[in-house]
Amino acid sequence: MRERLRDGGYDTNLGAYCFYARQQYKKGQQVLLCYGQYNDLELLEYYGFLLPHNPNNMVYLLPPDPLEFGHSNLGASSQHLACRTRFHLMANGNPSFSLLAAMRLSAASPALRKSHGYHALSGQQLSIEVDNDVYRWLSEKCQKLLAKFPTISQEDIVLVKILSACCDSNGSQTVSAFLNELSKGRKPFPDFIDKDLLTYSPTVLENVIKQLLQMMKVEGFKKGFSDHTKIAYAFERWKAAIQWRLSHKAVLERCIQYSNRKLLLLNKELLDR
Repeated sequence: MRERLRDGGYDTNLGAYCFYARQQYKKGQQVLLCYGQYNDLELLEYYGFLLPHNPNNMVYLLPPDPLEFGHSNLGASSQHLACRTRFHLMANGNPSFSLLAAMRLSAASPALRKSHGYHALSGQQLSIEVDNDVYRWLSEKCQKLLAKFPTISQEDIVLVKILSACCDSNGSQTVSAFLNELSKGRKPFPDFIDKDLLTYSPTVLENVIKQLLQMMKVEGFKKGFSDHTKIAYAFERWKAAIQWRLSHKAVLERCIQYSNRKLLLLNKELLDR
């Protein structure tokens, strides 16, 4: 039988999350599970949790089309390479080797690509001008991706604090009261919420309230909120989703910082010529 790629996973046929043993175990013997090297989205999908600092986290990002730089399409060999490779930003915000190579090929003129394209495939710079275009595109691309989110990072941080306080507080009843106040159009920050939240700008807090109300609407909560188990479960799920969103944004923000630093160095090189 083909060896499984994971030691655990959700079996749709059984309707249950199953663990698979790779050897025989005796009754009472300790069983260890290897989670494997997964990014945050995979951890959340397969195991239902996130790591605070996951070195394997990444953001998948397709390289630009050469037409975006005013050049012709890549040749067949480069297109084949693109089909076989997964491009991504690493946890520290740096582009992966394959993504950087593909961006350099896309930004290069057809003549430069033909004569020196092999340099890009070996991780080398084609020219200062090409790298300048590459990192400018990368910075702008990440900024556009961040702009598509319904919240900014500050708002997500506040949301996580609120949801954590709701989950950790004694009291599903306290949480229910909080939700009831929101449903009535009031904007409370109950006693169990960190008072540091009030240091954020009114705009941030206003958007946070809108997000909470939207969450309640999606979840189908109604006035009364008597099902405390459902509330606690929903809050945990919301918190995990927002934590993933924060980690995703963090990679994009690091990439913007990295790209902007590269652009400063490249511009200095151009001036020193």
